[in-house]
Amino acid sequence: MKHFLLALVATLLIAPAAHASNFLINGDFESASLSPWYAGNSQYQNATPSYVRPWQISTFAHGGSYSAMDNGNIELRQDLGYGVSTASVTSLNLWLYDAAGGCGCNAFDLYFTDGTYLQDAVFPTTGQWVYENLLFSVPANEIVSGFSIYGNDSGVNCGACGTVYVDDIVLDPPPDAQRYPVMPEPSALTLLGSSLLLGAGVIGFRKRRRSVGERAA
Repeated sequence: MKHFLLALVATLLIAPAAHASNFLINGDFESASLSPWYAGNSQYQNATPSYVRPWQISTFAHGGSYSAMDNGNIELRQDLGYGVSTASVTSLNLWLYDAAGGCGCNAFDLYFTDGTYLQDAVFPTTGQWVYENLLFSVPANEIVSGFSIYGNDSGVNCGACGTVYVDDIVLDPPPDAQRYPVMPEPSALTLLGSSLLLGAGVIGFRKRRRSVGERAA
């Protein structure tokens, strides 16, 4: 037993420091379920065309066995249940696959506890998994409470644009990042904010430089 304990202590001393954990739960969808992700606001809130399939689990994956798939301008969102300072978020990245092209744009949102949010867009290359680093132009001194990504952004013709897949979503904090309690957002404000942003479409989005083949740390 003495030798076992000595070996265990030695192993712990020479072991590398643990990597930061993902703030998001089931970011790789390997639970074979979307939960706790959920399909949120969309332009088709009350009249979804039959050809539009909202977010669902797919076996076409970047890593592991599963990813999430969508072919509409529909939000896939996760609320953290707490807040974390933007200064504590060291990376925000994911992998995207645009199956058919023609839409070219996938929007994402960072939600903050003060009721504001940041939205920007990425333009993945068609027909291949593309690594996207989303952490840019994030305001300082904000408290992040949630994250979401939209399927292809093409209005009423979304069904003709093919599917979009997302996998391995990571919102990465340092190990000692402080978590703050948050109040649930009023649904009316959330709906209004998303509707205004979606109505603006992709106008004003900055086209970002892609990094293909790079993997998240």
